[in-house]
Amino acid sequence: MARDEVYQKAERAITKALRTKATKLVVRYEALTELPESLGQLMQLQSLNLSGSQLTELPEWLGQLTQLQLLDLSGSQLNRAAGMAGPAYTVAVAESFG
Repeated sequence: MARDEVYQKAERAITKALRTKATKLVVRYEALTELPESLGQLMQLQSLNLSGSQLTELPEWLGQLTQLQLLDLSGSQLNRAAGMAGPAYTVAVAESFG
């Protein structure tokens, strides 16, 4: 799947989450290398699953999601870059952005 297709798929998931006021979002696309800025509009988001992504950094604006409590990076490029062991790497967001 091309990068543009993956990005558009993530955008559609975010649009749906905005429409439904979702508090949980799963954006598990292996080829995803950057987060759409529209994700920053999900102010009610409490849980974000980015596992398996190719993200190498998190945008600063992610810290504006003040309701975000859980960020799952298991199996992601960020997880591997940080040298995290084990099958899951979940961050309590208050500790990371607080």
